[in-house]
Amino acid sequence: MGKATNLCYKRSRNHYIGWALGSYFIGSACLPSGIVMLTAKPFLLGGIILTAIGSVGLAFFIRNLLLIFSPANGKLGKSVRPYMDGSIRTDVKSIFALIDEDIAQNGKKFGYVRVGKQWILGGEAMLIERIRGIFCVKVYRAKRREYAIILVDDRQNVQTTNLTREKHLDELNYYLTHLFPYAATGNFNDYLAFIGKKDAEMEAFNKEFLRRSAAVNSEYVLTEADDIPTSLVTIEKLRRAINSLQPGQRILLSACNPPETEWGRCTGISCHCFVEDGRYALAAYFETDEGEQQCFVQRFIPLAQLYAVWKAFFEKAEVPDVDTWDEI
Repeated sequence: MGKATNLCYKRSRNHYIGWALGSYFIGSACLPSGIVMLTAKPFLLGGIILTAIGSVGLAFFIRNLLLIFSPANGKLGKSVRPYMDGSIRTDVKSIFALIDEDIAQNGKKFGYVRVGKQWILGGEAMLIERIRGIFCVKVYRAKRREYAIILVDDRQNVQTTNLTREKHLDELNYYLTHLFPYAATGNFNDYLAFIGKKDAEMEAFNKEFLRRSAAVNSEYVLTEADDIPTSLVTIEKLRRAINSLQPGQRILLSACNPPETEWGRCTGISCHCFVEDGRYALAAYFETDEGEQQCFVQRFIPLAQLYAVWKAFFEKAEVPDVDTWDEI
């Protein structure tokens, strides 16, 4: 994804610019007229109503104006405060920078929503590893349709983001439910039931979620040809993914804790299927302490050897010897 410089600040400011303009027009239209009617003879009761509406509009304008210049105190800034536990960052500005970097490097776009490796950003932000509930809302009215994604974290904090297209909602829901197969899912009624859980019920759900998630090898993330990542990785799943590759497709196995090698940290390996003859190529990716990226490729690798390399990397974190491979 492209640059996401100051995306959090821009998104927060743009939200309040719209509200500021609306409240300004309401206040500027109602307040002067109300004052005139209050001072007119005979006294007009409508002047009280217009003055009250204008005063509220003016108050909202001042509030939104302050939030434009102080995004950390706005809706988006407040949404990241539950994650300011000292283990990530200790202030909103630092977390905004962290989200911007994650979205810029790893972000996927689903309409208004951006999903990185650590954060999901809509009108608010949520730490992805904390997600426990994923709910789709589709409201069909006579003249319009409304779509929204509702996310709930392990502390029952809620993020609701409206989307303009049903396609974006379906794609986002598909992506997140594959990323978190043990999260609670459903429609708005299911959301109400989930958010209504008592503390003891929610604690039990979190324990079960973590237990089931830990039952699979979470040290690796597999991205199959459909570009959907999953942490539910088994050796049989890897074999099926390789066997199902079509010409021109690729699968990637990323290491959450990259093993150290003489070429740097091995962040993952991938398998490519050639368009021309359906034969395979194996690639290994490395990152040095200085942040330099390297990629080595072994072309036309036999399928049996390919299986062996993937199995060794997955089960024993053994990295293939890339000295004779081509660097690209």
